[in-house]
Amino acid sequence: MYDVVIWGGRTKNNSQENDLLKSLSDQDINTTITNNFSKNISPGKKIIIRNLFYSTIDDFSMYEDSDSIKSLRNLEGEGKILNSIDGLVKVRDKYEMTEIFEKLDVPHIKTYKLDNGPNELLEWIDQTESRSNNGVIIKDRFGGLGKGIVKVKKQGSYYLTDISCVEDSRPKYINETFSAAELKEMFDKYLDDYELIGQPYVPSSYEFSNPGESESIRVVDIGGKDFFSMRRIAQSPINNMSLTKNNIRKGGVEKTPTFDQEKEFSKKITEDLNLFFVGYDFIRTKVHFYDSESSIYIPESLRNEEEISVILEVNGLLQYGGIQNLYNDEFNISDLVARNIINYK
Repeated sequence: MYDVVIWGGRTKNNSQENDLLKSLSDQDINTTITNNFSKNISPGKKIIIRNLFYSTIDDFSMYEDSDSIKSLRNLEGEGKILNSIDGLVKVRDKYEMTEIFEKLDVPHIKTYKLDNGPNELLEWIDQTESRSNNGVIIKDRFGGLGKGIVKVKKQGSYYLTDISCVEDSRPKYINETFSAAELKEMFDKYLDDYELIGQPYVPSSYEFSNPGESESIRVVDIGGKDFFSMRRIAQSPINNMSLTKNNIRKGGVEKTPTFDQEKEFSKKITEDLNLFFVGYDFIRTKVHFYDSESSIYIPESLRNEEEISVILEVNGLLQYGGIQNLYNDEFNISDLVARNIINYK
């Protein structure tokens, strides 16, 4: 018998799941890791979803048809699922999340659904660039790990372009200047299979004083109670391209305090989506660079602030080995997660 199930532990590279199992076991909590969707789970258990979840869903518009969702639905009446199924699926949809941000009055980057035809993409870039002047980001609505991301900034009749893509199952990074015809060829080659969204590019305060580098903030939220953060600084125009496991570009991380705004916004989303162990990505930027019609949604109550934290994305299936290395001398993340699992009502 066991009291906690870590759902979706992979047979390879599941060190974080094993760390979490150890932390729970050290507190005399019977725990198991399983990736067997047919396994019978005893009633009354706490189930934390970790891996083997998004990868089992072929069509997010009809996610209830996937075998993994059907299996997890059967468990909803048997135990307490931490990170709700519906919350995790919403997190995966970057366009739907922008609607949730607006509903919750959380500062966020304005986001648009795009036609992935090369002519239509180029037309949208030209129109958006004329308003924001910082370039645009185009990405897969359901993507992750920095793949399928394009940053474009227009310079005269040419386009400064950074692309993070996959070619022959290998990550590839392209940083070149293209003509309009060449850029359309790149779109046709690398973005044809994606459902795309577009955003004006929002620089951080750091970027304005450090041209050519980028910065984002990862905030870890455990149970809406424990928060800690890291700064990700990249020698590249697109931060999460630079800090993938494949070291496409150089970057670094360091500790940073979690701002009160970031705690407040994280907790709002965590509670609304019934989440438990989540990563939030923010850009800290200066309010005076924007107006109400510009690139970001700023709640009226924050328009007199000097600096705000604008949310980029939510990561519901958080890998935390990298940030743990920053905090080894202070605490163990798995121990914090285990404590919150035990106390979760």
